[in-house]
Amino acid sequence: YDAGVRLNKMIQNFIVFTKLKLVSGDAKFKVEFQAEPTLISHSLIKSISETIASRYNRINDLVVKGTDGIIKISLNELNVVLEELVDNAFKFSTVGSLVAIETYTSGKDFIIQIKDNGRGMTDEQIKQIDAYVQFDRDQYEQQGMGLGLTISQELTEMYGGKFNIKSKFGNYTEITMLFPLVEQNQNLSN
Repeated sequence: YDAGVRLNKMIQNFIVFTKLKLVSGDAKFKVEFQAEPTLISHSLIKSISETIASRYNRINDLVVKGTDGIIKISLNELNVVLEELVDNAFKFSTVGSLVAIETYTSGKDFIIQIKDNGRGMTDEQIKQIDAYVQFDRDQYEQQGMGLGLTISQELTEMYGGKFNIKSKFGNYTEITMLFPLVEQNQNLSN
């Protein structure tokens, strides 16, 4: 069952990655990524994060806090981004170390921040992030194709957001996504 779930996830990631590559080369296809305003609630992010933490039997290592925000990203694509980043946070940290997810607003931005106290990355590794790149695969068993960070970054940027990675090798990784907030009076898609 677990192998089937991993295979399905790999196929879905490959489809999303291929779609992003097609869209990035042709402006007329970018219209597909112009989502209606969507309410990103604290409870939604908590639910997605708890599902992933449960897979790793680490629900007690999860801390989720924050606020709601209205941004332009489809729920499906937000789910892809959160699934990848929260999964990485648990995959590359040890049992008993915290994985913290926080959402907040700052000025005209809605911010999603995911931090783990795990393996971390070097500055050189951060610069080398790209499709199909996995770091230290010879030392650690890693499932997947190395698309998660690339897909997350490209989806965030496709919707007008900013994606930033801060990390200290052997200590922590913190991923911050900034999405432009949408005015409260626009219609919501959920």
